[in-house]
Amino acid sequence: MQINYQLERFAKTLHGVLCEPVTTLSQLTDEPDSSRLAEAVSLVLLVFMLDGLRVGGGSIGLLIVNGFLSCLGGLILWLSVASIPAVAAMCFNIQYATVKSLLVTTSWSFVPWLFAAPLKLYGLALGKTFVCFASFILVGWTAWLMYLAIKETFHFNN
Repeated sequence: MQINYQLERFAKTLHGVLCEPVTTLSQLTDEPDSSRLAEAVSLVLLVFMLDGLRVGGGSIGLLIVNGFLSCLGGLILWLSVASIPAVAAMCFNIQYATVKSLLVTTSWSFVPWLFAAPLKLYGLALGKTFVCFASFILVGWTAWLMYLAIKETFHFNN
């Protein structure tokens, strides 16, 4: 029963980040519990594992190594991106719960990269120009979600 609840909550959050990011990130900021942090780590691992498989080679061993290295790089990227505003927040004596919320919300800003593998397949049909253009859209979308995550976590005004 607990697993069904967590999967349902994960799916609702995924849908919310894609369709209503401001509202969803605001809700994530208000609930910085340990299960949300576990979801954040799971999401980062999922996104970067899929990216590692997308880029991977032909053999199973190469896919496993590439997937592992991609997950490790993804965790380092996530913690690096979240650590800059987190360190600044600690300098201004912001609560630990806010830093935990920052980790959760910034992890969800990697959601657009779930579309990288399907875009690569479209690129086989539509050409490399399409993949290049779509990659810029993914980077812009991710940067915008990162901005919203930081803004909602620290309750910055418009």
